[in-house]
Amino acid sequence: MSEIILSVVIVALIFFIAYERYEMRKERNKYINALLSKDAAQLRDLEFVDKLKLPKEEAPKDNLVAAEEMTDDEFTQHIREAVNN
Repeated sequence: MSEIILSVVIVALIFFIAYERYEMRKERNKYINALLSKDAAQLRDLEFVDKLKLPKEEAPKDNLVAAEEMTDDEFTQHIREAVNN
């Protein structure tokens, strides 16, 4: 029974330490932004950029196929599509 209680306490301490480190990292970033900024507007801009999450862009798909791998019909169709575009 005491092993279960001690295990729960250890897990709770691990979560507490992880949360504390997360909060310290956020505070450190705010402090660094305050040191780097020259005025309040620049500080506001730096904090906005920290909160901004950019959308993930997918890598463009390569539609290139080697000419040796194409049949004659596929090659002529590809040429016609390229000329029409």
